Amino acid sequence: MDLSRFRNRIGGLRSRSSAGHELALRLDRYRDRGDVVVVALPPGGVPVAFEIAQALGAPLEVLDRVVSAPVELASKTVILVDEGLASDGVMRAAVEAIYAQGPSRIVVAVPVGTLLACARVRPAIDELICLITHDYAYAVSPFYESFDPVSDEQIADLLAAARRSRAAASARGAVAHGVTSAAS
Repeated sequence: MDLSRFRNRIGGLRSRSSAGHELALRLDRYRDRGDVVVVALPPGGVPVAFEIAQALGAPLEVLDRVVSAPVELASKTVILVDEGLASDGVMRAAVEAIYAQGPSRIVVAVPVGTLLACARVRPAIDELICLITHDYAYAVSPFYESFDPVSDEQIADLLAAARRSRAAASARGAVAHGVTSAAS
């Protein structure tokens, strides 16, 4: 099968970043809520999650390679993001690791997923948002026009940018509410 014709027929995604923008539109009800944390599955989920976190004004965290969450997630709404859901094993392990921390809600947001993987993940979470579902084997890359590897350096850069953005937003909020530092 010619995958480019397949992608054009079903409507593909330009890039992980553009997919993150599209998902953020569907997640807008979580914007500017203090209880929301966006958690990415690396490596490919980080660029998607970065765009979502930026749009929602939420912190961005990354699950490490042993599928553990680096921050406290108790009583939080966790938006768990990957570049796609080709099979359900990694996502279900991530959901279990997050549920062990007692979040109030887990939302899985992926740009593309197989029908089978989505069906297997859905009962374990509170909400699933998937832009494109399909039954094409076990791949997500054919649905992207650009699907370059994501390096550790890119991940570090995106996390640093997310933290700078959150710090700037916090500073603007403090100034808007008349809070100044003792050094001022």
